Order: sequence, then C-alpha cells, then structure tokens
Amino acid sequence: MNLDNLYNNYHFKDKYKLQLLFPHGFHKTTKEGYPLYFQIMGKLNPEELFKLSTPEEITRYSVQIYEIMERDYFKLCSGIKNKYVHGVFNMIDFRDIKVSSLLNKKLLSYIKETLKICQDYYPETLAGCYVLNAGLAFRTFYSAVKIFLDVKTRSKVRVFGENYKEGLLERIDSDCLPKFFGGTCECPGGCLFSNAGPWKKEDEKEEDLPEDIIRGRKEMIDYMY
Repeated sequence: MNLDNLYNNYHFKDKYKLQLLFPHGFHKTTKEGYPLYFQIMGKLNPEELFKLSTPEEITRYSVQIYEIMERDYFKLCSGIKNKYVHGVFNMIDFRDIKVSSLLNKKLLSYIKETLKICQDYYPETLAGCYVLNAGLAFRTFYSAVKIFLDVKTRSKVRVFGENYKEGLLERIDSDCLPKFFGGTCECPGGCLFSNAGPWKKEDEKEEDLPEDIIRGRKEMIDYMY
C-alpha cells in the first residue's frame, strides 16, 4: 500500500460523509493511557456507504488510521504516561442496529480484510474492546466474524447489555467518557466528531463543513442523547 505515502499524503475525499454513514472517531484516553476509539453501529448504513466508496478504498482509509496510531498517537500517549503505551481501546455501540445491516456482504468482506490486516501487520494493538447494548444483532454478527479473530483478540472482547456505565468507569475517567455513554464530557460539536486527545493541537481548526454534513452531525448528536 506504500505506507509512507498513505500516512503522509492520502486524503479520503468524503471522510465527513463516511463518518456519518459509519460513525467512528477517537476521543481522549483510558486511565492506562490508551486512545479511545468509538464506533456507533446503530447509524451504520452499508448500502449508502458502498455507494459512497468501495470496500478497498475504505480499507485504505482504515490502514491510514492504523499508521497514524502507530506513528503518532501511541508515542504521544507513552510520553504523557511516561511508559510504553501501545494499543487502542475500542468501544462499539450496537444500540438500534439491524441484523440485515451487519450481514451486508460488502461490509463483511471489508471487516474480514481489515481484521486480517490488523492481526497480521499491527499485532497486539488492541488493548481492549467493549461491546455495548449487545443483543440479537450483535450475537448474529459476532458468530459471523469471530472465526476471523485469533484467540488472544477474542479474549479482549467484553460484552455488555444496557448496563455498562460501571464497567466503563473502571477503565475510563468520567471526564474522558462522553456523556451519552455515562460520563461527563460534552465536547463542542459532539464528542464523536471532536478528535479530542493529546494528539490534537491547541490551535487546530476544522475546515468549513458543507451544510449537509453540519445537519448530519446535529442529527447524530440528537440521536445519541
């Protein structure tokens, strides 16, 4: 994939639309210093997602995220904690997701490919994975993808129903946990879209967004609360 070029120069032209169709983002860190990465599956829209782009291109986008974590985020978090921090803490919310969305063939192909890349080329980068609001949709989905996960990865997955706040606060300080997950953080413009964390520069400003993206983000925030 020419990783140096991918890290330095790649730009997914529709990344803001992608974030609304497949909601995800970094937000602060755990108590141990691991970057927090959220995925809100209830608003996942595979049909529109793969009209926007191909599974191959979204995989490139995902690999760029791995490279940014490896080259930037882990080093910054290690410096702050004054210890070696090498891992990301993933939180996946399955509230309101439809089974049909999760079993979309292109989506499963994309997930299979990115899981393989992660395990083959970025080993031991999953510090933990908390699944929230797990119901029938999650169980069906997990039965389809767990064959692609090695034993060590599966051991890092912890599954919660609707009562997860206490479990999250064992690993995450309240001011680092978004309010919609039971914490106290309320980033301007929404925690999911803030990219808040030690990697964000104080003078960093987001580019002007189109009206449809601004409207989509507001709808997402309303949904979460």
